[in-house]
Order: sequence, then structure tokens, then C-alpha cells
Amino acid sequence: MRLKLLTVTDDGGLSSSIARTIEVRSAAVPPPPSLSIEVWTDKPSYRIGERLTLGFEVHPQAYVYIFSVDPGGLVTRIFPNPFSRNNYIEGRYTLPDGPYALVVDGPLGREYLYALASSRPLDLRLSGVRNPALLDPEAFRAEVARRLGTPSGWALAWTSFQVEQPGPPLPPPTNRPPVATFTYTPSDPLAHRPVSFDASGSSDPDGRIVSYTWDFNSDGQSDATGVTVTHTFPTPGSYRVTLTVTDDGGLSGSTTRVVQVRAAPAPSPTPSPPPPGTLPTATLTIDRGCGASYQPGERITVSFSVSEPAAVKLFDFTTAGQFVQLLERSLTAGEQGNFTGRVVGPAGIETLVLFARTASGSGTITTAACSFTIGNPNATASLTVDRGEGGSYRPGEPITFTYSVSEEASVVIYDFEPTGILKRYGLGWVPAGVSRSFTATIVGPAGVETAVLMAYTRSGKVLTAAVSFKVVP
Repeated sequence: MRLKLLTVTDDGGLSSSIARTIEVRSAAVPPPPSLSIEVWTDKPSYRIGERLTLGFEVHPQAYVYIFSVDPGGLVTRIFPNPFSRNNYIEGRYTLPDGPYALVVDGPLGREYLYALASSRPLDLRLSGVRNPALLDPEAFRAEVARRLGTPSGWALAWTSFQVEQPGPPLPPPTNRPPVATFTYTPSDPLAHRPVSFDASGSSDPDGRIVSYTWDFNSDGQSDATGVTVTHTFPTPGSYRVTLTVTDDGGLSGSTTRVVQVRAAPAPSPTPSPPPPGTLPTATLTIDRGCGASYQPGERITVSFSVSEPAAVKLFDFTTAGQFVQLLERSLTAGEQGNFTGRVVGPAGIETLVLFARTASGSGTITTAACSFTIGNPNATASLTVDRGEGGSYRPGEPITFTYSVSEEASVVIYDFEPTGILKRYGLGWVPAGVSRSFTATIVGPAGVETAVLMAYTRSGKVLTAAVSFKVVP
């Protein structure tokens, strides 16, 4: 409080004064918002082996830790975890939020979940503690306060659920047979020319198809297997082609189509063999060009050839994280092989690899690769070697691979060596945008070698990249 005096004087010298008391108060500072957190599960009880989904809501933004205490009193921290590392959160959140599951594993009884919110990171070291008293929420709260040394600056919520015996197995459903159907291209096939057969239109009403068997000459014997296959008819004529599909319940369905094959024009002269010491080469392309983009369900045609007669295999490193063989056949020198299928997905970067073992000499191995994008993954991966794409190395020399990803990912590199061995390098987690390298030794023998990178991101995408190089004598 202060006293203020105001005096006013006119031009005649007369004065007048007034005094007022002014009260000064300090401004009110609002306290910081208090932490609040809630936690819940999708069901009140679970059988052993069931998957659990839990949710929580926290305000304002805070570090969140979730612990389970099983009916035996064993404490386990379930969040954050190696798959869900970011625990500085505000708002509503659901777990699991990545490529993992929360599975109820017992023992029987009531299990408790505790959600702890803190304005700062904590290291409670509770995981692994066994104390049945912690099944009481107030005892758990007291233990947290004891370990933190303070009852404030954090908030705790809890929920519980009953763990029950696993139920009896359900009776198996009645199985219905699959429906077989196929198409072929070209629609006017020629003798001695490859024809692509596609059974992707086949379906199973109550399960999935596990095998596709093709009979191209009506002898009742299997001539090829797979969703898409390529066959060359030896002479002109009518051929009854039968496709048999079998589902995961063991039932089969078949369809037969008559394929009219015309005589092919006279073959071109056989090319001269390559000079001694020349490495055989392989080419691999797709209809839109390597690096192109496709949507799931669209058709894709793969074309390939080799400079010498060879037995070839076509492999696919898929965006579903699988490594599958699409076909196996023989090619003459310069002959073009084709494979037509449908893009499956999900979004990511997929890589095809052609693996060819030549028929001449000791069977030199040559490879080629082609990558393409599915959907819009908004992520990339790269793989290079120190001497560049197509560079040459001799057996015993070192080779340095450099790789990077635009999202944090677990990285594996597969190397198709000229020995015919597929070597695998598990390289662990790689941060986004960070280039890493490792060095290996060229084994030989001479050939064209291809390495493929597969990156599994935390968001569930699969990204691939490839590089090819020569191994010279």
C-alpha cells in the first residue's frame, strides 16, 4: 500500500492538494496443470493364450510407464518396450501399436495393470520384482512413492482383469472345395515359345489355397506348380491343360481348358558363343521399367534373358517381408523369358532377382535385379558397393557395402554369391538417414553377384534395394 499526494497550482499562485491511497497487489500466477491418467482393457477377463488390447489417456504431455503384476505378484514393464519406445505422450493411446502382441500367459487369478505418468523420465527398476503385496493398488502407490522419494509430481491409475483357463477347442468347420480358374498369355500361343499361365483368379470360399498343380499334356502327372507358371509346347496342336488347386483343408478343385498352339516361325540363327574369359550376362526388366510404381492388384510382366544357355530361377523379395521363388526354367542364349502376375502389396519397395547357372563349362552363375515401388510407402532404402554398380572384384579382395534407410529399420542383406550360396548378413537396427557400412571378402569364383537389402521399419513397412557387381578371375 502506498500514499500518493497530488498538488495543483494555477497561474495566480494559488494551490490545491489531494491525497489518495493506492493498494498494490502481486499478480496471481496459475499453478501448473496437474497430471491425470486413466487406463483400461478391451475385456474384463481373458483365457490363457488370448491377446489383450489396452488403452490409456494422459494429460498434459508426460512420460508414461505401464506395469503388469500377475496373480503371482511378478512385476513386468510392458510399456515402453523395444517395439514402442516413445513414451512421452499426451492424449488417448492404444497398445499394442506395432508389430507385436500382448498375450495373456497366466497364472490363473486376477492380474493388475498400473499406468504411471510423470513430468520427468523415471527409472523405477520394478520389472522383475516379485511381491504379491503389489496386487493392492495402494501398496503399489506406496512402493512408487518410496522409490521416487516423493508422493508428488506423478500420477497413477490402475485396472485389473481375470485370467482364466483356456477354453476347449472349437469343432472344425465344414470345409468346402476351392474353385480353380486360369488365364494364359499370349492368347494365340506358338510352339517352342513360352506361354504364361495365371491361376490368381482361383479362390477358396472358406479358407486359402495352398497348392497349384498344372498338367499340360493330359497324362495325369504334375508338370509344374505355382500360382503363375510358364510352359513351352513342343509342337503345334490342341492341348488339354488342367489346373488343380488344393486348399488348407485338403480339398481340391480342377478345371481344364483346351489350348490351340500354332506352328512357330523358323528360329533365328544360333548366336556365336562368347569369347573365352567373357562373363555371361543376365538381364531383368519389368513392363513399366525398374523403379516404376504399381498399386496392389495391378498386373506386372517380368522379362528376362541370359547371354548363354542357362537354368534360371526368379526370386521375389516382397513387401510382406517374404523371400519366394516365382519360377524355374531353362533358357537358350538370347531367348526372352516372361512371367506375368499380380502385385500383392502392402505398400513398400519390392525387388526381383534373376539367378542363372549357365550350361557351359563349370556352370558359371550370373544374376540381375530390378526393384519397383508398391503404393506410396513414403520411405526409401539404398545399398551400394565401394566400386559402384557393375564394378569388378577379384576373389580375396575386400568389398565394402554402404546402406541407409529413410525410416528407422531392422536391416538384413542377402548376397547371391557365384558359389551358388545365398549368404545372409543380419545388421540390426539402423537409424533414419544414417549411412552405415560393413566390409566382406570376395569369395569367387567368377560370375555376376547380386546383394539385396531388406529393411523392416518400425511402422511395419518393408523396403528393399539391390546392387550387382562382377567377380572376375
